[in-house]
Amino acid sequence: MRFTLVQPVTSAMVRGQAQLRYVGTVRGHSSGAQLGGTARRHSSEAIAHAWSWQTRVMGLWSVVIPVKSRRDAKSRFAPGDNSALALAMALDTVSAAVGSAVVGRVIVVSSANPTPFEALGAWVLADPGGGLGAAVSAGVAAAPPGNIAVLLGDLPGLRARELSAALESAEPHPLSMIADADGTGTTMAAATGDATHDLAFGAHSRAAHLSAGYVELSGRWPGLQRDVDLPGHLAGLALGPRTRAELSKGAELSKPAEG
Repeated sequence: MRFTLVQPVTSAMVRGQAQLRYVGTVRGHSSGAQLGGTARRHSSEAIAHAWSWQTRVMGLWSVVIPVKSRRDAKSRFAPGDNSALALAMALDTVSAAVGSAVVGRVIVVSSANPTPFEALGAWVLADPGGGLGAAVSAGVAAAPPGNIAVLLGDLPGLRARELSAALESAEPHPLSMIADADGTGTTMAAATGDATHDLAFGAHSRAAHLSAGYVELSGRWPGLQRDVDLPGHLAGLALGPRTRAELSKGAELSKPAEG
């Protein structure tokens, strides 16, 4: 897949226009209609058409976020069903991405109920099955031409401003990536202009992405670099509100009964 940006516009030129999320025509919605939460499980063609003008002219980023929705999600975090916690983390991640001033569209790839993600302003693409790689590929294919980043869906400490800073750091590079806090994985991969993603999310993905030509970015982005799989990963993170609320439920349930 090749991506071409027809006008060299940088995200710094469009600061303050993060609310512009409604261009094009999709399934009967005319140009100027709100496009977040208007239709469910959009096709990749509809998503690309709706945002092609915005990406080409405004220079904003498309961000793809795969979200695991099975009952075994976050199985390493604690025994039992942690799917509600995984969903809370994903919603906090998506909320930060939607709030970034340099992001024009967020595409969630998941088999989960799309409504909570659509309520935040994201589009939901049905997970094609086949694991993380297949979900990421589907999301990238659905994105319009231009700058495309792939972000993990379990970054509950992510803040919109740090994502904006990281994406601005990515703009000079055709391919770039951010390593996780452990230094072995990848939390974000970015492609600009006509660069083609060569993604390798999974075990030891940092080394795989570096071998594929991605430039490693560095900065003060603690929420962006800490994907959460274990309770110890929460240390030092300023968690998003949904994750905090879900964790507080677990704390209440674990309290010994009085009396």
